[in-house]
Order: sequence, then structure tokens, then C-alpha cells
Amino acid sequence: MLTVPDSSVLIPYLMQRAYMARIDRLIHTGRLVLCSVVAEEIMAGARDQDERRRYDRFFAPFVNRSRSQSSQTFRAPTTFR
Repeated sequence: MLTVPDSSVLIPYLMQRAYMARIDRLIHTGRLVLCSVVAEEIMAGARDQDERRRYDRFFAPFVNRSRSQSSQTFRAPTTFR
């Protein structure tokens, strides 16, 4: 089963405050799917360039898997598995 986390889950994860084991497990098993809207919310909330670069590094390995008119979803690549 695939999981599409909301920004309310990814923000604490990216700040290393919560959900670490769960999100890491989803990434490593290729079951984490990101919505482009959530990624944009997170990027918009970056407080400085260092945080923006950290978020960029997190999102970069995800591969565009499907498109729709309203958003895109990104799935962890097989290199994480």
C-alpha cells in the first residue's frame, strides 16, 4: 500500500522531531508518494536558504510517476529500497 503524507506529517519529519521511523521505512520500501502541493507547501515555509537546500535534497530523489491536471505525485525511487 502506498502512503501520501500531508505537510503536517512531513514538516515534523524534516525537522527531525517526529515520524522518523515510519517515514524512513516508507521511503526505503518505496511506498512513500509525495503530492506536489505538499512539496510546494513545505518549500514555501522554508525559513532560510539552508532549510530550502535541505528540503531540495529530500525531494530531489523522488521520481515523477504520474500527472494529473491538478497535481503531480512523486514516488521514492528504487535506489532507496
